[in-house]
Amino acid sequence: MPTDKIQRDYAYLLDYFPEETIRDRARYWRKKIGVVLEKADVEDKSTINARRLSYAVCDYFADILRLT
Repeated sequence: MPTDKIQRDYAYLLDYFPEETIRDRARYWRKKIGVVLEKADVEDKSTINARRLSYAVCDYFADILRLT
């Protein structure tokens, strides 16, 4: 299996974390990023890339598994 495929395949995370927990973390980060953009007065000039945020959230949970 190509390395890039392994890096993108986070399905195994669902064996360790409930899907709702992962979704809650993504919602939390989206909200926090929105606050930062608002405080910087750039929310109307910026967007939050949902795909990249999803990868960041999955990386976060993958890191938790690696550290345990």
